Amino acid sequence: MRTAFKPLRVGMVVHGFGVPHAHLIVVPQHSADQITSSRFARIENGAIVHDTRHVPQPDRALLDSQAILLRDT
Repeated sequence: MRTAFKPLRVGMVVHGFGVPHAHLIVVPQHSADQITSSRFARIENGAIVHDTRHVPQPDRALLDSQAILLRDT
């Protein structure tokens, strides 16, 4: 991932709420807010609220080409 995307850092997210296992998601970070920020989550009435309306959705063809790049690196 460092070779293919040249990120400033590589972050990790552990996800598995509601399932009896976990997923480790590796994320290339080109800025500090690429894993989470106030654009994705906020506190309302004491509860964390996630809102993905402002999260950019990548093009499927771009994701497929990046998967090939990672596989071949």
